Order: sequence, then structure tokens, then C-alpha cells
Amino acid sequence: MTQRLKILYLITELDVGGAERNLCRLTRDLHWRGYEVQVAALDGRGPLAEELKSDGIPLWDLGMRRKMNLPFVLARLVGLLRKLRPDILHSFLFHANIVGRLAGALSGVPGIISSVRVAERRRLSHLALDWATQWLCDVELAVSQSVAEFTRSRAFISEKKLRVIPNATDLVDREIRAANISALYPQAENAKVLLFVGRLERQKGVDILLKAFKRVLAAQPLALLVVMGEGPDQPALRVLSERLGIGSKVIFVGWRKDVPEWMAASLVVVLASRWEGMPNVLIEAAALGRPVVATDVEGVREVVIDGRTGFVTPCYDPASFAQACLRLLSNPMLCEKMGQEAKRHARAVFSPSHHVEMVLNLYAELLTKKGFATADL
Repeated sequence: MTQRLKILYLITELDVGGAERNLCRLTRDLHWRGYEVQVAALDGRGPLAEELKSDGIPLWDLGMRRKMNLPFVLARLVGLLRKLRPDILHSFLFHANIVGRLAGALSGVPGIISSVRVAERRRLSHLALDWATQWLCDVELAVSQSVAEFTRSRAFISEKKLRVIPNATDLVDREIRAANISALYPQAENAKVLLFVGRLERQKGVDILLKAFKRVLAAQPLALLVVMGEGPDQPALRVLSERLGIGSKVIFVGWRKDVPEWMAASLVVVLASRWEGMPNVLIEAAALGRPVVATDVEGVREVVIDGRTGFVTPCYDPASFAQACLRLLSNPMLCEKMGQEAKRHARAVFSPSHHVEMVLNLYAELLTKKGFATADL
């Protein structure tokens, strides 16, 4: 009998975000299948720490409270890897990728995988470090073909190292009851709700969305924009909504745990990002049968079938974005048709079982190639 596969997942932090939520889902699914799965976080605090523990996943907090702690964190991770002796070290997010490569190489981990979650357009230093340390990992796993192409062309990562496995969502297997938004916000009663979900920062283009929504309101006075999320740009976005004269029609609700219920209560899910990787919010919207309007950035066309499950519009173009929203808000039958098509597409492409099988196949392929095919998959 061969030994069961041992995997240590490494992530930078455990705040609520796409990478963090995908890590929780993947580890939970593998744990239920009987694999020996553990998680280490550079900073092990955060709202998802308790979720991992409640799922029975051992969690190691490496104690990074500021970036100056990284040498100490690296030493702790090397010690942990030598203690646990995993077959695979699979990291998520930039700092975890770099620290994981160094520690994995120093510890002799058989398989080292880094995950590339986004097309990094802001920090050239990140691209440079990715290139400089690529020789220490076996695979760079991108969430979309467009992110893989960006990583190859901008960080000069070897094409032989790059693989693509898209995100998944367990919402494809769940029935969600719509939230009663009007009970909390009376202006939502009888409104045609557009929902944005995400971190309030420049990447997500909420400023572009607000400018588009002003155009939507001019033609569709019953429209209401719900902005769900938190982030550094929140105060400025509130000011912008007031300056545009749409403040009474934009509700900032902060971050909520019942995102699926709010999606189910909305007509359209919107995303006006300037760049992405593969937006989880669009996958979740599709799984719940909601059409979307999104900008044409990395990963979007791998989720949204333009004209069938939603509309993809040019980036930085509020007029085109507004026009696409109005096509859906003015045609309930089109909304329903696109939503049902989106749900079928999500079940076929973004199911958790399909995602887990692709991940396990990658692990088996890597270990076999390196001559460590001793774990029982």
C-alpha cells in the first residue's frame, strides 16, 4: 500500500478574497476525500482562519505581522517543511509564492507549485522577482489562459512551467434563497438591482462603474446599484457617487457573508475592472443563474460567453458598459435566458469536482515526472 498524498498549502493571508476562498474550498474537498492536507499562512489571522479550523484543516500561522519579518518567516517555514515532509508545496499569492519557492528548495520538497492569480500591472518588482525565482518551482499555475499569457510575456516565465486550471465554485450544487434587500434598504423595493461585489480599490474600476451607472439611471430610473465590499477607495467612491448626483441610488453595504443570497436577489451582476485574473464573482453569478456585464480584461471571456451569458464591454468605456446594462434591465426575458445559459455553462466548466480532478492530475503528473510517484492518488 502506497502512502497517501501529503499536501501543504501556503498562502500570504486569510482575508476574504478570491484566492483565499478558493484555497478553503480546495482544501475542504481534498480533506473530505481523505488526503492529508494542511495550510500554512504567512499571516494566519483573518476571517477565514476559523473556517479552515472548523473544516478540520490544520493551520500554521508563520507570524508575519510586517514585511520586515520575512527572514524569520522563511526560517519558520523551512522548519515546518522539514517536520511535515509534504509531497507537494502549493502556494497562493505573491509573497507566499516567493517565500514558498525558497523554503521548498531549501527543504527538498519533491513538488513546488506557485499560483498566479492576476495579471500584475502595478508592481514591476513583483514580475522581476517572479522571473528571478522561477527556477526554484516546478509549475506556475495560472487561473486563466490570459493570465498565463501575461505571465509568459511580461514576467518571462518559461512556457514549459505554465499550466492553467480555472477557479471553481460550490454554488453550482446549491439552491440559494434570495435575500430580502428591501427589508434593510427600503429604496430597493421594486428596484432593478445591479450588484457589484469586490474590494474597493482601483483595480476593480468602481469609479468607472459609477460613471456608467449615471447613464443607466438617465434611461432606467428604477435601477439601483448595490456596492458590496470594503477597501481603501470606499470614501472617495462615496464622494464620487454624490458628485455624480446618483448618491440616493447607490447603496454601499460593506462586506457581507451572504453574498450568494444578494446575488440571487439581483437582476444583473456587474464588474468594471481594469485588470483581473479570473473573477470569482462572475463564476458565482453564473452558477446562480445571473447574467453579467463585465469589462474585457483577463479571464472574463473565459467565464462570460459574450451575448449568451452576459455582455463583455471595452475597458474604460462607461457608455458601452451602460448600454449593455440597459439591454438587460429593459428585457426581463433576455435576463432569464442568459441567466439559465450561464448556469448550464458554470455546471459544465466550474464545478468543484472537475477542479479537484484537474489539480490531482497535475500533482500526479509532477511527482511522476520527478520520480517521486510514491503517493497514492
